[in-house]
Order: sequence, then structure tokens, then C-alpha cells
Amino acid sequence: MYAHRLSHQFIVVMLVLVILATACAPQVDLTTTPTSLPATSAPQVELAATATSLPASATTTSVSSPGSVTLHLAVADAGGRPSEAYVLEFVEQVKALSKGDLTIEPVWEAAGSTDAGPAGFEAGVIQLVQGGQADLGLAGSRAFDIDGTTSFQALQAPFLITDDGLSTAVATSDIGTRMLDSLSSAGMVGLTLWPEDLRHPFSLIPEKPLLSPEDFAGLNIRTIPSDISYLLIETLGGSPVWRNTEIEGAESGLLQGASLSGNPTATGNVIFFPKFQVLFANSAAFDKLSEIQRTILREAAAATQKKAIAEHPSEVDAATIWCNHKGTVVMASEEQVAAFEAAAQPVFDKIEQDPINAELITEIRELKAQTPPSPGADSCAPTSQMSETLDPSTYANGILNGTWDYVMSEEDRAFFEADLEAESGYEADELRIRMGFDNHEWWQGFVFDGELWLHNGVPEWDGGTFRIEDDLLIQTGAQGQIQVTYTWVLNGDQLTLTVVEECDVIPTGLNCRDDRSQIDPIMIMVTEHTYIKSGDDGSY
Repeated sequence: MYAHRLSHQFIVVMLVLVILATACAPQVDLTTTPTSLPATSAPQVELAATATSLPASATTTSVSSPGSVTLHLAVADAGGRPSEAYVLEFVEQVKALSKGDLTIEPVWEAAGSTDAGPAGFEAGVIQLVQGGQADLGLAGSRAFDIDGTTSFQALQAPFLITDDGLSTAVATSDIGTRMLDSLSSAGMVGLTLWPEDLRHPFSLIPEKPLLSPEDFAGLNIRTIPSDISYLLIETLGGSPVWRNTEIEGAESGLLQGASLSGNPTATGNVIFFPKFQVLFANSAAFDKLSEIQRTILREAAAATQKKAIAEHPSEVDAATIWCNHKGTVVMASEEQVAAFEAAAQPVFDKIEQDPINAELITEIRELKAQTPPSPGADSCAPTSQMSETLDPSTYANGILNGTWDYVMSEEDRAFFEADLEAESGYEADELRIRMGFDNHEWWQGFVFDGELWLHNGVPEWDGGTFRIEDDLLIQTGAQGQIQVTYTWVLNGDQLTLTVVEECDVIPTGLNCRDDRSQIDPIMIMVTEHTYIKSGDDGSY
């Protein structure tokens, strides 16, 4: 969603403040790692122009008190993504095992958001760690081939790993260990990996799901940068792009679809490959640690993998969550699935040209024959008709139905305007934030001189369902991944919302924050206002 792109701006501002605060502070350098990125054939990260600029104190391992060491963990994802819980688990495990002598400081979106392109996001984090500008990193396995490390490509062999059970078996087997060990030749140390989701085709074109290779012809498909991912989409006839704008489809996971605009349709039984998160270290920084400290990092990584696998939502649950929040899952026929596999065979063949990858694929096939497959996603449709059976009192009998506008202040515009106008193509004298309510559903978007910005037919911000509990308005958004609670006050045609809590929706329940310093500042800036009613029709 657009919120992730705006959060990137906030991170840049915060990093500048940290740099100013720490630039003059004495730092104790414990490493001899290089301070510039290595020369490779892959696009290089422009550190000065993006949020990849870690604080000056973060470019080397440092000590904050005698016997203590601080390591900086560059995370590709923004906070609030599925990886956040396991980054924080790793941080806590290291703290507990070291009795506070080892500290891990995560830097979210350390190399920019998914809009940063092939030189940023996951590939950028790999370069930061490889170049010694971060001690540790967390990035998707798919991105390592951009920088020439190809031993994770077997995980992306099309239609080889197609269920949760096999993903887990690979991650916990010698296959995963071999892949992690291969990072040593690239100046890195692999600590662990775990499966995050299975990647499906998603269509953003209403009533036109991607059911066959022919459906990809000529479409712009949002694809997270990776040599194999790009090759697969091109082989199917699509054009891989990394930006969310002007796309007709995507390769994504059922719990990652919130990053897409509109109400996309996933093809549930077409599974390209899984996404794995990889936790790794800079070799020189790792070697500078004591043997006990290195053991602590490995034990903490193992505990983190165990927790991530134990809490990993099944494809069945992921599909249910997706459809409960306006998504759709459809199924291709057996013939159509076979057509996908045949069309993708050249990609499979290319991966197997590498002898090591060929060995790994053989081992994965052997493991697949021994591993009972997990159930896959079922077809399902959005529960948009739910308001017909809901007790109207749950949404205050429709008292909020309609649209509500907030005219952005000059201060707000100064923060958002350049990015908004670049993304939308609009230039406006007046910029408004509009929130719409239609029985139990809500949406929010931007209005440029009276015109609501729509992307693929829906407002470009967020939406979902809500309920009213006395003086609390509880919204669920980001395709069911975020829940925000406000106090609400209605005074005539004025509606005032104040944020009191933000929660991540996770498989085991809710992970909530009521300390405002821990709540997404961009979300507060965009939603916490007094709105004036602008219309009685809550649709768009």
C-alpha cells in the first residue's frame, strides 16, 4: 500500500537525525571490514540518495560499555511486515543469551522500499552487509542472485516447492545448511533461513484472473527484483516491474497482497516458488566476535527459525484471511497448471545448468518424495455481503455513512506533496484526505482539487472493515494485517479521530502497541484529524 512508500520518507528523516546525534560521538571500531560496497556487475546502491545510509555509528560494530557489543541488523522489510516478529525475536534471543552484552539494533527498510528497484530493497541490504556497512542482514533468498550468489536459486525452481510442508522440510534440512554455507565465498556468513510464503500470480484487472501463461502476455507484473523471478515472468510473456504504479498483475503471497492496490485475485493452485527469509552476517564482523558471541548468534538464529516455522500460517489460513478482507482466490484447471509448468521449463533448465543447483534440486526432489504435502489454498470470494447479516449496531447503525474530508495543512503537504504528485501524476492547489464509510466498510484516499485519486479503480491508500464499541472505532486494514483503534467524537458534521492503539494481526492473535512512540507516525499523520462531512454516499 502507499503507506509503505510514505514510511520510507519518515525513515530518511529519522536516519538524518540519528546521524546528527551520533556523528561526534566517539566510536570503538571492532572490525576491519571495508566501508564501501564491492564492485559487482549488479546495480549498486546509491547510499547517499536513499534510506540505505545507516547512521555513522552503524557502519561498524561498536561497544557502548566495557564488554558489550552492538551489532546493526539491516532489514529489507519495513516494520509491520511478517518478518518483524522474527527480527524482534532474534533481538530478544541475543539479549537473553548474552545477558545483555550483545545488542542487536535493527534498521528497517535499510536499503529502501520495494520501489527502490534492483539496486535497493533486498539486494541493497545484501550489498550493505557484503560491503561491511552493516554487520547483519535479513533479506529474501530470491535477491542473492542479483549480486552473483546463485546457490539459493534452487529454491526458486518453478513449481518444485509448492506447499508449506516441503518449504519447512527444506529450511530445516542439510539442503538449507548447504545454501547458507555457500555465502562464505561471497564474504558473508549464513545464520538461518525460514519460509515466509508461497508465491502466486495475482491479477489486478477485475474479473480477469491469471489462469494460464497466455494471460500474462503484454502485462506489467510487479516482481520483486531477482534474476530468476524476472526471467520467469518474461518467459511467461509478462514484463517484470518493481513499482506498484501502472501494473496489471503481480507475483506475491496471500499474506503479502496488502502491498497491492485494489482487490486482487490470486490463483491459488499456481505456485511459482516459495519466499524464504535469510538471516546472515558480514564475515569480517562475525570473525571479530569471540567464539562465545558467535555461538550466541547461531543459537539465537536457530531459536528464531523455530519460532517462525511454528507460527507460520498455513496456505489454507492465509487464503481465508485474504478473502475475509476483499481478496479473491480462484483455481486453474489441471490442464492450465500443466501449461504453466511446461512454459516455465526453460527457467528450470537454466537453474540446473549450475552443477551445484542441479545437485540441490535433486535433493529437494528426494525430500519432496518423502514429505507429505500440506493442504493448499481453497477458492474463496470476498465477504463483501457481510453487512447484510451483521447487526447494524456494530457499525453504529450507519451513522458514519458517507465521505469525510480533511484539508491538508501546509506542514502536511510539505511532507507528502512531492511524493504524492510524482506517484499520482496530479498537481493540485488543494489536497485533501478523504475517509469513506459504507455500513461496516471503510476506505481512505487522497483528493486533488476535488478529484479522488483512484488506482485500478480503488482509492490509493487503504480500506477494510470496522466496528464501533462505545467511544472506540476499530478499523482493520492492509488486507487484514493491521488493526487500528481510535476514539471517535461526532459533533454535527465534524468527526474527530484520535489514535489509541495499533495492532499487527498475526496467526496467534494481535500484537498491539498503545505507546504512541511505537505507533506508525505516518498512519497517525494521515488519519488522526477532525474531518468535515463532504457527502452522504460512502462509495467511490
